[in-house]
Amino acid sequence: MKESERNIHKREKLPKEFYISGAVSVTVTIGALVGLLIHSTKAAEREYLNENSGFSPRVEKLIEDNPDRFHWQILDKPDQIQAEHENEFKTRNRLLEKSQLEQFKVMETVENNPQVFSEQDAVDVEMYYPIYKAAGVKFNVDWYLLWIMHQEESTVSRDPNAFNGSDGYVGAMQRDPYFYPEEIVDGASEGLEHLTKLPQRHATDWREIAFAGWKINRDRQNAQNRGANEPLLSALFAYSAQGPALSRWDKFNYFSNIFNES
Repeated sequence: MKESERNIHKREKLPKEFYISGAVSVTVTIGALVGLLIHSTKAAEREYLNENSGFSPRVEKLIEDNPDRFHWQILDKPDQIQAEHENEFKTRNRLLEKSQLEQFKVMETVENNPQVFSEQDAVDVEMYYPIYKAAGVKFNVDWYLLWIMHQEESTVSRDPNAFNGSDGYVGAMQRDPYFYPEEIVDGASEGLEHLTKLPQRHATDWREIAFAGWKINRDRQNAQNRGANEPLLSALFAYSAQGPALSRWDKFNYFSNIFNES
């Protein structure tokens, strides 16, 4: 390199402090711009949220694309509780509708076997089948076993003596209130409250039928844990004296053949 060129480069070379101060200045300027941009974005977002029920554009898009998924999230709490109640009611109505469809088949079987079932039986099944079925599903008990027990305990709630408590037992399924107080019935019937609106001869029938399902299920499980050969028969023995229990067992097996083959 020529001497003159070296002198030119020496003159053009700037101090190190100049580059540092320039970099700092640029950094500060960019930082200020970013801060201003963030501030403006947040302000715009706050304005949008205030105008759109508190949801960001991204969430609004998700709600628009998936309305069912976000159904509960877009409601105020009182409205959400009301919607949950309505959804629960609709679910139970669907269960009742399904039960009614099944009932048509059951009624057809009853009416097609007059040698087994009387006209009174048909009336009783038509009235109580949805209650037997709901309690039976909850406790894994065949609905017609609850019907058999209801027949023998209170003549399907037609016997007035079953409800005066004169012999120490009460209700459609002749519950002993000393050993099984109302608290037990409350637990057994929890979740079946929609049955209150169904036809029945006494307002407490649905609760007592649910209790019977609970007791049969509990005693059957206990017998099974003990290694009993016929846990359900053991549960029937736990519910009543030996004679009625054997009668119910025979009738249950007979009805099983009829309803399971139909």
